[in-house]
Amino acid sequence: MRVFHRFSTAHDDLIHDVSYDFYGKRLATCSSDQKIKVWDLNDNQRWELSAEWKAHSGSVWKLAWAHPEYGQVIASCSFDRTVCIWEESQKKWVLKAHLVDSRDSVTDIKFSPKSFGLRLATCSSDGYIRIYEAMDIMNLSQWTIVRRV
Repeated sequence: MRVFHRFSTAHDDLIHDVSYDFYGKRLATCSSDQKIKVWDLNDNQRWELSAEWKAHSGSVWKLAWAHPEYGQVIASCSFDRTVCIWEESQKKWVLKAHLVDSRDSVTDIKFSPKSFGLRLATCSSDGYIRIYEAMDIMNLSQWTIVRRV
């Protein structure tokens, strides 16, 4: 395996996940420092930090980018038992939804293929998989559980 470019993320604790956007031009990282960082690939093929924020009150385990048809949207899950939906608006990442249905750490998340609409699957240490759907793709503040397994 060839290393194209190594860079310091400057996270203050363990990094748990890194996720490319659909086009491979952006990266998001998350860590036990409770932060998410978004990186953009510049014209020199170097990663530049474009945003950083405290996302949760516990370690952030995983990140997922929604299909770009829905805008610049990231979901994050955490030891704090929550899932957060973030949307970039005017170069800032805004919390659009805070999903608090799990009784234990939420350990993984994945957006569905775009043909299913804007859906998000989560799994947690309480033993459940929850599938959420955005009620209105123009307003990401309202999500409903369509299935719990």
